[in-house]
Amino acid sequence: MKVENRNIKYPRIEMRTGEVRFILPLNMNHHPIMDKYQSWINDKTQDIEKALIHSAKLKLNSRTQQKLKQIILNIIEKYSNEYGVVVNRIILRDLNSKWGSCSSVGNLTFNKLLSGLPDHHIEYIVFHELMHLIERKHSTKYWSLVSEKFKNYKKIEEELVSYWFLINKKKGM
Repeated sequence: MKVENRNIKYPRIEMRTGEVRFILPLNMNHHPIMDKYQSWINDKTQDIEKALIHSAKLKLNSRTQQKLKQIILNIIEKYSNEYGVVVNRIILRDLNSKWGSCSSVGNLTFNKLLSGLPDHHIEYIVFHELMHLIERKHSTKYWSLVSEKFKNYKKIEEELVSYWFLINKKKGM
């Protein structure tokens, strides 16, 4: 665990590729948040270590952004009628900390890094964002919708962390 001081007002915890950091205001060496979340940090650190080990066993795909967008469009077409959702726009861009997002007006943004993932992981991420058109928050209802199609969604989520580390390692981050 690292402590970093920055010109910020409130302390926070950041999880960067492979490490947990406490970000504290300048001239602060310790904050109660560090003690309060120590158990959670230990658990997350173990999860990260497992993901890093697992990432060494994975292989990345090589696809163009055009091919990725076509895969995404096909997945949206597959599920949008079934769930009665309408997508406004699909955007591919570089995202720093997530695979995708869903706006309140139905825009779905996907990380360009999805191009390195296996097809079934891309399908999961697209489905995940589509379900946010029905249920905005990661509520019990939301995860119920996700688990209808992806019973093993927790395992997929864990694998995505490993892929995140692998892709970002290849990028040199």
